[in-house]
Amino acid sequence: MKTVILMLSSILFASCMHLGMMGGGSDHQSTVEPVIEKEVTVGDIRATAIVPPLRLGEEALFTLRLIDTRTGQPISGAQVSFHAEYLHKNEEHEMPAHRQMHNKADSITTRRTSQEHDINLNVEVYESASTGTYSTQFAPAQSGEHRVMFHIRSVGGRKLEPEIVVEATRTVPEKMSGHDGGMHGMGGATPYAIIGAALMGAMMVVIWATGGRMF
Repeated sequence: MKTVILMLSSILFASCMHLGMMGGGSDHQSTVEPVIEKEVTVGDIRATAIVPPLRLGEEALFTLRLIDTRTGQPISGAQVSFHAEYLHKNEEHEMPAHRQMHNKADSITTRRTSQEHDINLNVEVYESASTGTYSTQFAPAQSGEHRVMFHIRSVGGRKLEPEIVVEATRTVPEKMSGHDGGMHGMGGATPYAIIGAALMGAMMVVIWATGGRMF
């Protein structure tokens, strides 16, 4: 009988550990935004931007497709730039994404206030191996709202006035620390895990007090 009780205690302990580790694991994933497409048609030019979700410190690939609406063919040789702007807190340090943009000889302009300032990043976008497709990568250095956009300045040597702009707003979620609250501080523990742990403790006390002779 003592052996049976110990086996039941082991099963209960494993169940409690499993529930505790599962607690709170899905909240962070639910904050990720879906991929969106933004389409703008001006005259004979149709521009479609593929705008991925943004994660803090992770590079995301932004893609622009240009199509000639008269022929249905992709437009090659366009002059395109990518622009991102967001509020940056003064007390935060420069992140690798900023240095990456510097290395590409891109421009950064700011408008300062006493607490924060606007960051504006601009990068030239070049045509990829796929004709009529223009891609670039961007890694956000901080959480919060980001406004991202493609600027099409010229097509086939023809300067566009005004230029075509395709834009979208993306929100970068805060990065979760630890393991999403599970096991560390029991922040993600469910009521079932707490009840199970209490039952396990009570059973172990009874076993110790009776020497395993419960029946």
